[in-house]
Amino acid sequence: MKAVRNIHKFKGESNPRTWLISIGRNVTIDESRKRRKEEIKRNRYFQFSLTAKGSDTPEEIVGLSETKLELYMEIRMLKQSYYDVLMLRGINELSVPETAQALNWTESKVNLSYHRALKTLEKKMGAREI
Repeated sequence: MKAVRNIHKFKGESNPRTWLISIGRNVTIDESRKRRKEEIKRNRYFQFSLTAKGSDTPEEIVGLSETKLELYMEIRMLKQSYYDVLMLRGINELSVPETAQALNWTESKVNLSYHRALKTLEKKMGAREI
């Protein structure tokens, strides 16, 4: 829909397919950011409800949120292709074909990049704990 509404902005300097893919990618990134904000709101509510019930100590809740923050910071520091595939596959839980379509990759590239991104993230997070 964005492409149809903004066709007048297409300058013809690139391939129309490339223009459409970049619109799709940007929409995916925007949606990911929106979902992340909603997830943060839900997590805050969930943490508040846990604290109110007394099932976890405040120290445990703070420790969990700090770990999650560290994880997101490490993901953000990965190279762009690893970040993209982790956000789409790992965070937004898109399927391999959906991720491949969003990134304009083959399914095998999605699988390989996802695996490598997880290994890289695991190494970075493991090195931090030592």
